[in-house]
Amino acid sequence: MKSPPGHWLHVLEAGQSEAPTLLLLHGAAGSWHNFRLQIEWLQHSYRIVSLDLRGHGLSPWPGTSHIEDFVQDVLGVVEARVPGPFAIVGHSFGGCLATMVADRLGSRVRGLTLLNTAGEIPRGPLFRFLKLFARFSHWVAQIEPYWISCHGRVAHDLLWDTLPAWNTWNLYPGIQVPTLVLAGRRDSLIPWRSSLRMAAMIPGAMSHLIDDGAHVCMWESPDLLRSHMEAWLARLDWK
Repeated sequence: MKSPPGHWLHVLEAGQSEAPTLLLLHGAAGSWHNFRLQIEWLQHSYRIVSLDLRGHGLSPWPGTSHIEDFVQDVLGVVEARVPGPFAIVGHSFGGCLATMVADRLGSRVRGLTLLNTAGEIPRGPLFRFLKLFARFSHWVAQIEPYWISCHGRVAHDLLWDTLPAWNTWNLYPGIQVPTLVLAGRRDSLIPWRSSLRMAAMIPGAMSHLIDDGAHVCMWESPDLLRSHMEAWLARLDWK
């Protein structure tokens, strides 16, 4: 499909065509496949729209991109594929995008799940390490294609040009929909204290800390995530 900047994106659609829609947004260097375990059970009761962000998975990379470019891509998918209200599940950088899209679209967004994310990405030791070796990420992708799903030049641009501008702290107090926040105590990229600080800023947010969790709770703790998501989904008003 065509996105507003004029390039195409790969979009997976699954589930029940007449059911409420869940939009799934993966993190930097990932793909729609990061949510495979969740799609397996969500598709029985919901319509799923899960895209590969620009430069990830099967979506091409148009070159150095700003966060706003990613936001416009997501808004283009919503305009083309999501006619009614929907909820968003965002992981890591996808949580940043989910928050910005929810801010733009207001009442159309009926709920948010924010996984291993916060209002910014800290420039800690792991981030600095990733910046140094980003150009070689496609080597890792050949071994773990469902974990790293972008070329080295994309990872380099993301870490050096895109992600440093990530700052959504000011948006959280304005979120007025049921929100679920999950963090991993062993997450070395997005510290759990930052995630819980984010949750405390969102009115009525449900937050949970996974003691043995790292940065990808969708794979590390799928059963626990399902339990929390089912409780969150039960709170959503689709009318």
